[in-house]
Amino acid sequence: MKVTYYKSKKGNFGDDLNDWLWKKIFKTIPLNEGDNFIGIGSLLHNDSHVIKNLSKERKIVFGSGVKPSRYYSNFKVDDMWDIKFLRGPLSAITLDNRFEYITDAAYAMRQIDEFDNLISTPKKYEISLMPYFHSVNYFDWKRICDNLGYHYISPLSENGVEYTIKEIASSKK
Repeated sequence: MKVTYYKSKKGNFGDDLNDWLWKKIFKTIPLNEGDNFIGIGSLLHNDSHVIKNLSKERKIVFGSGVKPSRYYSNFKVDDMWDIKFLRGPLSAITLDNRFEYITDAAYAMRQIDEFDNLISTPKKYEISLMPYFHSVNYFDWKRICDNLGYHYISPLSENGVEYTIKEIASSKK
């Protein structure tokens, strides 16, 4: 099985979390080469180059969602889709509420061995802000956070997923 997700050239914590998280959770599951595991991200839409490349392969959806701007899309699933759960209610509505389970797949972090250690990280930041990764091209978030007295956490995960998780865990809010 291949972990299938959007890979931003600049990096994106949310998408990059896929590779890190699923390897930790599914350590011993037998893998079939043709299957694609689709977890965190907004990949369920007709313009998704990630999904278009998978047309004849089995797709296992484990929390992915419909891209918000494509809410009224005509995105269809066939028998090659095995949808375990979707990210949220708008994704469920878009797919005619045929799949009853919804939640953000990132909640699966609670299942990793080191989760308790991560959440007990001493808090050193009162308030932190991690903006949407596309917005870093338009705003100087670091300066905005400095002016507000907030701690800036880059959504690009330049120092890796685990570092970013520790930054989040080091924040009270």
